Amino acid sequence: MAINQLKTAVTTALPGALTPEAIAVRGALLKRGLETPMTANGLSRDERYDVIQASFTQILNTLGLDLQDDSSRADTTSHCEDVRG
Repeated sequence: MAINQLKTAVTTALPGALTPEAIAVRGALLKRGLETPMTANGLSRDERYDVIQASFTQILNTLGLDLQDDSSRADTTSHCEDVRG
């Protein structure tokens, strides 16, 4: 089954290059009004990662979760792909 690529003039704040398939999906979502809008915030990928990590740490602390427990430690999730990579 061939994927019909949609040409779109909509700019994106997404980091990196999108694959042709991702562009086609995004175009279809935009056409139907289902794409989640994103705005450029001036943060690099690493800066966004750091802000999100700090926010999650604050949330976990607010909930009173033990950050030393294996289930809440980022360095014990070797099965997850590094989001910076």
